[in-house]
Amino acid sequence: SNRLAELAHHLHLSTPGGGTERGVEYARRAGDDAMVRLAYEDAARLYEMALQQLNFVEDAESGLRCELLLRLGDARSRAGDLAAARETLADAADLAKRLGDAKRLARAAIGYGGWIEWMRAGADRRVIPLLDVFFWIIRRPPSPTHVQLMARLACALRGSADRERSEHLSRLAVNMARDLDDVRTLLYAL
Repeated sequence: SNRLAELAHHLHLSTPGGGTERGVEYARRAGDDAMVRLAYEDAARLYEMALQQLNFVEDAESGLRCELLLRLGDARSRAGDLAAARETLADAADLAKRLGDAKRLARAAIGYGGWIEWMRAGADRRVIPLLDVFFWIIRRPPSPTHVQLMARLACALRGSADRERSEHLSRLAVNMARDLDDVRTLLYAL
């Protein structure tokens, strides 16, 4: 609600040095609330505020920083600020790699590949390595995340010299989604 955003803003302005754990939490919660209300620009501003405050929190957890970067990247992407979203998600991916956090790395890779428009390889030299690195890092049981990564990578490779790989990944994604018996995941793959 607006009340959460007001509290987050008040804590941000009133704290010497600019940040407390409570201030970070209020800004994060207000950002989450703005996302639910589809107020993506507001959400991005609030996540930025949370990240600024986190810089002043002693012993701030890197996992929290990564999570806030992911949420900020998502908000920026949904607000249409795709260049800023990609930079934020690239930062989140780098941090997730350093932390060995496969789930957050997957979210960064999928988000970087495009929430709104699915990027092709020629559009950005980082997209394929980012999707590829994660795809080969995890070898776990099939999951919706695997399907999303394969589908994004297949799309990124469309129109490239590696068209055969694109088609192979696309088929794998659809077959895995069918095996998962998850309609949402299958629609995503298709």
